[in-house]
Amino acid sequence: MYLSACVTNFIKLFVGRPRPDFFERCFEEPPDDINRLAEAMCDRDPETVDQGYKSFPSGHATSNIF
Repeated sequence: MYLSACVTNFIKLFVGRPRPDFFERCFEEPPDDINRLAEAMCDRDPETVDQGYKSFPSGHATSNIF
């Protein structure tokens, strides 16, 4: 169980995909112009933004193996 949790967390650090609520985690105020979204910088604290990238693989799915 501990090995699978470690492997899952390792994969999350290197392969992680954005969570569905990533934009809410990243921006206090979203950019006004949607066409400039790619140039926008996150304005929240880095820890909150980093957690927004850790949705894959699911920790819940890993824990259901056992």
